[in-house]
Amino acid sequence: MKTISKLGLLILFVGSIIACESVDNPAPINTIDETRTATIRGIVKANLDTRNDTTEFGGFQVQYENAPEGTRVFVEIDSRDYATDPAGGEYQTLIFEATVDGNGEFEVTVPALGRSIEADVRGEEFVLDQVVDDGETERRLYRFADDEVDFIENSTFYAQLFYSDNSFE
Repeated sequence: MKTISKLGLLILFVGSIIACESVDNPAPINTIDETRTATIRGIVKANLDTRNDTTEFGGFQVQYENAPEGTRVFVEIDSRDYATDPAGGEYQTLIFEATVDGNGEFEVTVPALGRSIEADVRGEEFVLDQVVDDGETERRLYRFADDEVDFIENSTFYAQLFYSDNSFE
């Protein structure tokens, strides 16, 4: 009887090993459908010339100029926002890049869903000579240009980035 029990256990064990198969999942569980998109457009401004920082009545008011052509803009999105069930799993920040054109504008297409997703829009820092009241220039560090945009599939959303200028010295 003992031999039959051991033989039965051995058959069950071998049968369970044979019945199990390895399942490979080559695609991530939460893939992003890149055919569903939204467009984020924007304008990027900086105070590059202080000589025009007045109102039509002579009062002080900063007048922003377009940021330099070629300045990069980054759109950052948490990949968790694309997940159907975001519990667990490993997520990362997705970064999309655009470049400012001669009119201070940029445009980037991002994956979207039929529900709102939040994106942080940031301009890269740059150093430039700012024209001051007497026509002289002062070296400035332009930074902290950012905005937040909520977007949804098949739509266009706008961001405005305004740089603050800091003394470079």
